[in-house]
Amino acid sequence: MKRKKPLGRKPPQKKGVKRPKATSEKSLRARADKVAGSWFRAYGRCVACGEGSFACDQVIQWCHIVRRGCRLIRHDPRNALPMCRSHHVWFTHRPELWYTFVERLDPGRLQLLVDVDTARSGERLVDVYQGYLDWYAAHESYEGWDGWLH
Repeated sequence: MKRKKPLGRKPPQKKGVKRPKATSEKSLRARADKVAGSWFRAYGRCVACGEGSFACDQVIQWCHIVRRGCRLIRHDPRNALPMCRSHHVWFTHRPELWYTFVERLDPGRLQLLVDVDTARSGERLVDVYQGYLDWYAAHESYEGWDGWLH
């Protein structure tokens, strides 16, 4: 069977022309995930070095203090630590040791995060994600920022 009309495809985009950035919740969350993850991996060392009976494996990951499912504080730099893959997995399976470690590292951090999450309730996630993207753009590296080790 022969088509009467050609398929309704969009013409190919010219090279060098960038598409405008999407601003949906999903796309902003994905961009914020990428930016925040890179920011924490750039720290270059595990803050839990010496915890447990094993050595760090040198693969740095972005670890959340309060689970990443809490979307209002998911990208908050105060809710994360740079940690090696081994310690990340080790603490994931030992939540009681995790909360003890965080409290020893930075007393009051857990309560602060609960308060921030509560205060931000009702905000649109698009605005929250954009706010964190703006923060990370203004703080290109962890140099001089002692948000998790004070």
